Amino acid sequence: MKKQTREFLLKEYSHLRGEVLETLKEIPANEKWALVTSGVFWAWLAAFPDRGSFIPAAAWVPVVLTFLLFLRWRAIERKFETYRTYLLRLETAFELEGFGWEYHIQSAGKHEFRYYGWGFWCLLFAGNVFLAIWASCHVEEAGFA
Repeated sequence: MKKQTREFLLKEYSHLRGEVLETLKEIPANEKWALVTSGVFWAWLAAFPDRGSFIPAAAWVPVVLTFLLFLRWRAIERKFETYRTYLLRLETAFELEGFGWEYHIQSAGKHEFRYYGWGFWCLLFAGNVFLAIWASCHVEEAGFA
């Protein structure tokens, strides 16, 4: 490998590792917004059942927001995978003989955060769907109408 190529790739590797760290920060922020928006809506509905006419379709707002934020999470995850794939190529190009973080992650099969992400979004989505169905069916009983 030429010296110029090596220097360029080292700088690129460093820059991309920074991008990975920034991308990783987006995941908890996205999850926070999903929890906050859902929680605020359901807390508002529970705290103020006598606010006037409740439109049953409004109970589906948290479901829609959760789905949109889930799509954002998937986009972040795909972006992260693109970085990881390229960083692994760079580590391979430097002939690190089995070393490098991305190589370690790939060889060890460590992708636990992916299971956490899917679990988080499935549980949040299921919880919001359950509450939306309940709220839509029990509008009059709960005093929302």
